[in-house]
Amino acid sequence: EGEMRAVAEASLAKDKKAMAFLQELKEQLPRRGVEAFERAISFDEQNVLRQNEDLVRGSLSFSQMDVMFAEEVSEAGEKYEETVRRKADMATPGSPTYFVTLMSNVS
Repeated sequence: EGEMRAVAEASLAKDKKAMAFLQELKEQLPRRGVEAFERAISFDEQNVLRQNEDLVRGSLSFSQMDVMFAEEVSEAGEKYEETVRRKADMATPGSPTYFVTLMSNVS
């Protein structure tokens, strides 16, 4: 019973990811036409984010900012909490996700 529940939950999670993807595609079709089906982007997201990390951190008044990519989170497995792993799984080219953790100053 527990194994069947796990399989059902995994299937439901995949369905939710597919539905989110399809909803995004549906919203982009009127604006972009057939280009909405192209999942590649014309710039290197990782490079742009790394080059502008100080600007982003300063604009948001963050003292620290760690940029992680979905592959890094997936490969790290249990190192990250479930919420972070789910957010990373939702990222697609051109539609990154983010997760913010507020940390208190410890002296």
